[in-house]
Amino acid sequence: MRRLLKTYFIYLAIGLFSQVICADVSSGEELEVTSEGVAAVTVSAASARDMAIEDALRRAVEQVVGTFIDSESMVENYQLLSDRIYSQTTGHIKNYKILREWEEGSLFRVKIHATVGTDNLKNDLEAIGLLMQRKHKPRVMVISGETIDDESLQVLESLSVTESVIIEQFLRKGFKVIDADTVKKVTKRDQLLHALQGDNELAAKIGLQYGAEVVIMAKATASSSGYVMSDSNLLSIHANVTARVIRADNAEIIAAGDKMRTKAHISVVKGAHKAFKAAGEKLANGLIEQILDKWGAETTNLSSVVLVISGMDSFSDLIALKKALTQNVRGIKGIHQRSFTGGVAKLEIDLRGDTQTLAETLVTREMGNLWLDITDMSQNKIQARVKE
Repeated sequence: MRRLLKTYFIYLAIGLFSQVICADVSSGEELEVTSEGVAAVTVSAASARDMAIEDALRRAVEQVVGTFIDSESMVENYQLLSDRIYSQTTGHIKNYKILREWEEGSLFRVKIHATVGTDNLKNDLEAIGLLMQRKHKPRVMVISGETIDDESLQVLESLSVTESVIIEQFLRKGFKVIDADTVKKVTKRDQLLHALQGDNELAAKIGLQYGAEVVIMAKATASSSGYVMSDSNLLSIHANVTARVIRADNAEIIAAGDKMRTKAHISVVKGAHKAFKAAGEKLANGLIEQILDKWGAETTNLSSVVLVISGMDSFSDLIALKKALTQNVRGIKGIHQRSFTGGVAKLEIDLRGDTQTLAETLVTREMGNLWLDITDMSQNKIQARVKE
């Protein structure tokens, strides 16, 4: 009975804290705070400075959303209250300035003054630009297939209507969009169609090959349902546009959606194009909002980073390495082993921080009894090998 009461009060506390935070966040206020960040000087002072600034920005958001709960307040067999609340927070840096920066032994420290917003990020171009900078300005590629009246799905070598409207909306928000014309010209048609139909691994591979960190695969279909009225020459054309937003380095879907629109026109093709444009514009704005929410949460809360390490001699080395990662690398909150075969380990890391920072730490510190070299790195994936 006592245990049941303990369980009840824990979840009651979580609910109450969550309600308080949601009430604060929904108010859409802008608050100015001062915060400090710190980072170890490992590779260079310049690199440590960037890490310290990022740390200060995260702390500024933490202050605004009220997540300063003792990280040691763990109840046995239950989730940390602070972690549960942390995952539900929202906030973004609108702007900031550095008040002071200095080195202190092997540490680099910065003090900043930041304006933190809790309103919707989608219309704040300054805040969006800052968020993209913190995410290292990911490049976006858009590929769409279109079909009208049950014809075969077509991928045009030039921009389709759907691609054009999606690209236009992303450019308006400051995203960097790379040209997919070359991709469509040199990639086999059946591969593009497989990617459009749901092969996320293939879509990610195409993106990586041509320099995109984010790939948007869209599919647009339209058909006529007959005349609007019996005595009219206007046809009613219905269009449906669906899309998936995929990270190129790990094939993770970070946003998805679909929109339908109906247009009247004497031409099925022209009416379909108008409907594609209307649905695509609405869909693109929804995708942008999802992406920004995802990136905003990752800069403050936990992100997932895949770490692949080759050249490991034994499973005991892997155990020692995982222990060293947890104890010696700041920001790692969890390690999930996905596989270990042929001396290659694949780990998924819950990280509060930046992939680049993690990579720099891995090459400057001994992990267990191993030293690592980084062989490849992208926004959400690190490949390393054990030094001989």
